[in-house]
Amino acid sequence: KIKGGVIVSSAGECPVVSSGNSQTANVVSSTSTSTQTDTIPPVITLLGNNPAEIEKGTMFVDPGANVSDDITQGIIPDIIENTVDTSILGEYRVVWSAHDAALNYATTTRTVIVVDPYATSTTSTTTSATTTTSTTTPTN
Repeated sequence: KIKGGVIVSSAGECPVVSSGNSQTANVVSSTSTSTQTDTIPPVITLLGNNPAEIEKGTMFVDPGANVSDDITQGIIPDIIENTVDTSILGEYRVVWSAHDAALNYATTTRTVIVVDPYATSTTSTTTSATTTTSTTTPTN
């Protein structure tokens, strides 16, 4: 892969080959070693919904995540925190982490909401009304 005129195959030292013509049509060629500095963390993409909703009492299996990085290939993300308790209604989190060969770290969080499918939803409507009072006096 070529990036910015430099041959890049992986993080670390990569060969750089350059050539050019001089005024006398002699071809000049040289090879040197360049160290590439990777300062950009990988990108974690969650699969499935975020937030994810699950019914109380059922088993939660996270749909997973993918990682992409501009230099390091084959990064596998890890779950570093999972607070989901499907026996208790509430909002929980699953935190994913990944790092590249240069040790640039990335994290992302999925929110998991445990709901009761049998709970009845109540809607409260407040109506503001204006009362008009009128008095009519009958005439004889």
